[in-house]
Amino acid sequence: MTAVWQMLGIVSVTIAATVFIRQYRPEMALVVSGMGTVLILLFVLGDLGAIVVELRRLLEEFAVDSAIFGVIIKSLGVCLIADFAGNTCRDFGHTALANGVEFAGKIVVVALSLPIIGEIAAEAVELIK
Repeated sequence: MTAVWQMLGIVSVTIAATVFIRQYRPEMALVVSGMGTVLILLFVLGDLGAIVVELRRLLEEFAVDSAIFGVIIKSLGVCLIADFAGNTCRDFGHTALANGVEFAGKIVVVALSLPIIGEIAAEAVELIK
């Protein structure tokens, strides 16, 4: 729970600094905001290893194929990167580009999921027979 409070503190300080600096040096406000974002990302990356270990444990417990685990991790990475890129585009005022980046991320996730969709369809056909 302390991690949440620490992250909330980073966000609060970043917002306060950005609002204050924007009054005097608007071009530096974006730099401060970017630094705060990087700090939060570095803070969260520390927990990423524990998340991957827990996902792997769950998939082994339920005897899920390791190929599916790879697709899940890749899809999660694409979602996070597309969301971050889209929000960054919005911060710079490029809403149309942000929507395009997020749509492209969704298409990539669908493409990554096609092998799993094919396996599910094959199992469904096998059950019907």
